[in-house]
Amino acid sequence: MGDIEAIFHQVRVSPQHRDALRFLWRDGNLSLQSETYRMAVHLFGGVWNPCWASFALKRTAEDHKDDFDPQAIQTVMENFYADDCLKSVASEEQAKKLVREL
Repeated sequence: MGDIEAIFHQVRVSPQHRDALRFLWRDGNLSLQSETYRMAVHLFGGVWNPCWASFALKRTAEDHKDDFDPQAIQTVMENFYADDCLKSVASEEQAKKLVREL
């Protein structure tokens, strides 16, 4: 089992899509005018997260398939749900190698 740490802040939102992730900020002072900000990375807890996390991981694996062991690429393509990995291998040495590659 594995989990990608802070995946939500590792995948950037392209500038043309940031308007969909706008929010108002007033710094706790109701007398101040609120400011509008746009998220540059994905939010934790968004309902779309499993979809884009799977896409980002699979795209990264595909883009770098010549740089890594085929088992690592296959693991990314078949054994992740969002940022969670569940994979079984035959030996501790294989597990260590796979963890290094991932």
